[in-house]
Amino acid sequence: MHRTLEQKRAHFALKFIKSFQNDASENDDLPRIDKDFRGKLNTFIHKAPVQILQNGLGQMLAYLLADNEGKSGSKRKASKVLYDHLQDWLCGRRDNDHPCRVYESSDLMEQITLNSRHHYLQAQKETLALFAWLKKFSDAWLSEE
Repeated sequence: MHRTLEQKRAHFALKFIKSFQNDASENDDLPRIDKDFRGKLNTFIHKAPVQILQNGLGQMLAYLLADNEGKSGSKRKASKVLYDHLQDWLCGRRDNDHPCRVYESSDLMEQITLNSRHHYLQAQKETLALFAWLKKFSDAWLSEE
């Protein structure tokens, strides 16, 4: 089955957002999913594109890392969970499910600081395109009524 790039972005974003629908986590590497976590994730998803346009992708990613305060595994905050999701979309070998990976290495912040301006702008453009879907799905499944 051949899917368009937009369908692949949408699927990647949808899978991420739907993983936070229920109060709990089936994945031991995720923090406890509750109303507060979903609210914070929704806020980060809505603020990030504006931060990217105002300050650039690197600054927004640094903000997400700083907010997380170095926590890992199931202690990660919503900011780091979102960072990790973006890293998964942008870093690693390109494949059918990740056709827009910009960097081969898996460390997003390191790659942003080491690679060319062209790669940086490509990563920023791709991140904004992914956020278009994340925001729509976040509104549908994470927003409080």
